[in-house]
Amino acid sequence: MIVIENQRDLSKHGNKVHHSALVATMGNLHEGHLALVDLAKKKADQVIVSIFVNPLQFSPREDFAEYPRTLSEDIKLLEDRKVDFLFLPQEKMFFPQGKENAFTIKVPSYLADVLCGKTRPHFFHGVASIVFKLFQFLKPKIAIFGEKDYQQFLVIKEMVDQFALDVKLYKSKIIREKNGLALSSRNRYLTKELREKAHLIHRYLLLAKKGMVEGNFDFNFFKKESISSLEREGIMVEYFEIRDNGNLALLENDFTKGRIFLAAKIGSTRLIDNLNIS
Repeated sequence: MIVIENQRDLSKHGNKVHHSALVATMGNLHEGHLALVDLAKKKADQVIVSIFVNPLQFSPREDFAEYPRTLSEDIKLLEDRKVDFLFLPQEKMFFPQGKENAFTIKVPSYLADVLCGKTRPHFFHGVASIVFKLFQFLKPKIAIFGEKDYQQFLVIKEMVDQFALDVKLYKSKIIREKNGLALSSRNRYLTKELREKAHLIHRYLLLAKKGMVEGNFDFNFFKKESISSLEREGIMVEYFEIRDNGNLALLENDFTKGRIFLAAKIGSTRLIDNLNIS
């Protein structure tokens, strides 16, 4: 695996990198990330994984310094998966004049201000800004993103479409533990007791989807009952909504093209999940 850390390295290996499939990460890798790598290997002859903890997606009340950094373990996992390139840029490569003077992408409000954007108004602008720069540096022909972060995928897809970027996007299905809990770097913060409760997030998504598929379209009933049940278990729901798969518009009647989204806090750990109805 070739490690690329600066513009000089990019110039040296650019021809191969520019035809690769990109998996963009912040490190602290788990099997969910590795599933993205596996899909990338099916879609392209060369795979490049980036690891960069993006300061633009952290608000002042979120501790950027505390984000888990496990580089040596990450490198071993990527070598075992026979990844071709690892992009490890320094912050100054993205922000030559400092991040306070950086150009950024403003994501349209219909994508940025709903669901996770309500409580993290900075987040998607920060993600889009760094992914845009990754695309400019690496010029991959393909980029792979996870379906667990579905809102993020739609933000990046719209950015690619509006800026006419020459990269094809694929999304990889959610990888789950045996009990249904979606894999996430945040799961490491859960105690054993909380981890056993966290699977209820997926369970109540499944129950709501089952109701919709079977023709019981009173989603507000499922929403009210699910939130009540989850909060009795100490899982505090941030949102539980059905939105359009393509533009995240809130759905009230026709759920056939919808997706159920749920975000909740269990202890101090915020988890997200979603299920496609159709």
